[in-house]
Amino acid sequence: MKTKKSLIYLFLLLTFISCKKDIKTNAEFKSIDFDSKTALSSYLSFREGLNKPNALNSTISVNNLKTNSKKDIPFEILTDAPYESSTNDYYFVEYNIKYKYDTGLIPEKGTIDENQKVINATLNKLLIKKNKKSGIIDYELIASIPSKHFLNNDSSISQNFINRIHSSFNGFILHKNIGGEIIGLEKILNGSIEKKMYPVRNSSLNLKVSSSIANSSTDGCGQICYYTPYYDNFCDCWVDDWECFIDCPPQYPGVFLDNGILSFDSHQSLYDLVTDLSNSVELHNANFYDSKDAMTDDQVDAISELENFDEYKLLRDFETYFSFSSLRAKIEQDEDVWLANPVLNDATDPDNVYKEQDDVMRTFLNLSGDIKVAGVIYNLSSTETQETGEFTNDCRSHGRDHAPQFYDNNNKRLKYVAAYDGYYALLGGTRINAKTKSFKKKSNGNWKRYAVFSNAQIGGLIVNKNCVDPQSFISTYKAQKRRQTSRSERFRFAGYSQFKSGEMSSSHSANGNQFFYSIVLTF
Repeated sequence: MKTKKSLIYLFLLLTFISCKKDIKTNAEFKSIDFDSKTALSSYLSFREGLNKPNALNSTISVNNLKTNSKKDIPFEILTDAPYESSTNDYYFVEYNIKYKYDTGLIPEKGTIDENQKVINATLNKLLIKKNKKSGIIDYELIASIPSKHFLNNDSSISQNFINRIHSSFNGFILHKNIGGEIIGLEKILNGSIEKKMYPVRNSSLNLKVSSSIANSSTDGCGQICYYTPYYDNFCDCWVDDWECFIDCPPQYPGVFLDNGILSFDSHQSLYDLVTDLSNSVELHNANFYDSKDAMTDDQVDAISELENFDEYKLLRDFETYFSFSSLRAKIEQDEDVWLANPVLNDATDPDNVYKEQDDVMRTFLNLSGDIKVAGVIYNLSSTETQETGEFTNDCRSHGRDHAPQFYDNNNKRLKYVAAYDGYYALLGGTRINAKTKSFKKKSNGNWKRYAVFSNAQIGGLIVNKNCVDPQSFISTYKAQKRRQTSRSERFRFAGYSQFKSGEMSSSHSANGNQFFYSIVLTF
């Protein structure tokens, strides 16, 4: 058990953070205006980071990203006359771009000359957008593709913008992530979205002539395929290809399985799905446990075994949907093996081996710790100890502490893990995570997962990459609830990515005041 000094430190730290007026909390943080200069600077910094040989987790250049056998073509940003706009949720900046070789979409395949006419009239843009709520900046490649009828009327599409399509426009708006992968298609009729369509992934489909509709085996959705020729640098020639779409949204929007790696269309898609699944898992647990508050832990444990309650059900459903072998499932198997021992060895505890601590994020990683976001593959290293990480002076970008504790005559164990990740998955954000897990010794002397009233919280001061400008950063407070695993976390996307030694603390409790301790993350 930690000393009283640690408890006092935590109290003073959290009091200091809550009282200091010139430091904004995450809840108070609001995005500043997002203009074209700021947007372009963010994109160039993103590109520079990817092209650095020693960049964290990745050495991939955006211009060398591959989509199956296709190669994304370099483009030139035309910096004159960028268009700025905003909605209730986003800031937008649009730059016209010029491809060396366009890899667009032909709505109605014709002769070479007719196809070239469509390509020449297509308006290609780099869209830079910032979410006002999360602060995430994302990059998309969008294209306004005219229909043959629109072209025959000799109309212009220069007045098409992300939140204002010209009323005379007929055709398509094609969305690709920064890696060149198609993420969505909107059919436009007289300036309004008539239909949204989504790429068909990992399926063998019979090609249909464009503008014809066929039933798909995917939930009865309508299917349509369009001609998408691309220029192959290897043969120095154009190659015929097709892209197929369905007209109903996927169960998990913004993500698909790509060669054994979960691929997210954008940083925002990843953030949204983490949030949605986290909330769903919490609701799933609440529906089972919260109605049984008056029962003892042992009574609830007996009911959970009788009803075969599974706190990971929604995460398993996600994995099953994609036939995906996740790191979460592997860690769960490792933990089952670890628990099947009378004495628990801390050195082989999976929570002491794997860097990523959150079960939802573990669900998105493959067995190698890979994840793909906006066309870029990142690797969240499976092993990283408290002693490793990026250092700047007395600051670090990664940290974790794991300290199992026994209580109730050693027949029950409480374990806490507190983790801090700056530059989180190279997503331009910072993440803190605290969790409290409980176990009980079974009649055969081995161990099992066990639900008790518990909670977890982490907080402290984070700084920028130069180890200055401290800002408070505290996970959302959650009251004690009966859970096998209590967790609390927070993301922040504001350029703060390190913390100073001794200025990050977590607190964990179980069964009221019966057991309470804290940890001060140090190095």
